Amino acid sequence: MAKRIVILGGGTGGTLSANRLRRLCPGNDVEIVVVDQNDDHVYQPGLLFVPFGLTHSTEIVRSRRHQLHKGIEFRLLPVERVDIQSDIVHLGDGTELSYDALVVASGSVLVEEETEGLTGPGWMEKVFTFYDVGERRRSMMHSRDSTEAGWWSTWSICPSSARLPPWNSVFWPTGSSSGSAFAIGWN
Repeated sequence: MAKRIVILGGGTGGTLSANRLRRLCPGNDVEIVVVDQNDDHVYQPGLLFVPFGLTHSTEIVRSRRHQLHKGIEFRLLPVERVDIQSDIVHLGDGTELSYDALVVASGSVLVEEETEGLTGPGWMEKVFTFYDVGERRRSMMHSRDSTEAGWWSTWSICPSSARLPPWNSVFWPTGSSSGSAFAIGWN
């Protein structure tokens, strides 16, 4: 009987784990199942380029299922709970998924309320997170009054493993259009 490895999370960590395990265990001795509640994998480094019109959000989103190698099962369901005593993952549709080994690669979630003052006036109107795919940030940037000088800044809250600049600014010189803004990044 094949051993089953269940991986919770189909982001970068879960996908890399699944694909590497499949290479290490190419036969039918190991069944690999990835579970995620979302099939959209966002290439997060590409988010930096969306507000400046250098890429479009649709160009940095791929199907999680299509990132997995042949021989890896993908289940598009939320996880209700994990029973570690019985080695069972309970899925959102009532399915019980037993496992011999469990990999938790669920990633991180920004909890805005935990950063004092972050969700104040202008939140999600003029202030966005780095992980917002960026269309709203981009449209705000391009609709800015062309005669107004000033700074447009975003503080990015992202895991250190992403290796992305935590702070970005754009400066509009007086009388310039949004197309001639200067971008500054800081690591």
